[in-house]
Amino acid sequence: MKISYLLFIFILISNSLMATDEPEFKLILKEDKFEIREYAPKIIAQVEVFGDFDDASSKGFKILADYIFGNNIQ
Repeated sequence: MKISYLLFIFILISNSLMATDEPEFKLILKEDKFEIREYAPKIIAQVEVFGDFDDASSKGFKILADYIFGNNIQ
């Protein structure tokens, strides 16, 4: 019981300490908890795959990883 409680506390603390990068934005409007933001244009890569969640995630990740690492050059 004590070990699982300590593990739970550790997970909570470590998740709150992890920083994630957020793109810069211009705040257009803010009302209560609602914001309208303007972001700079970004380039994204995406693929469309079919299958159950696990298979589709694996296929999509492999295709994008191959693209990022240059394995898409014929």
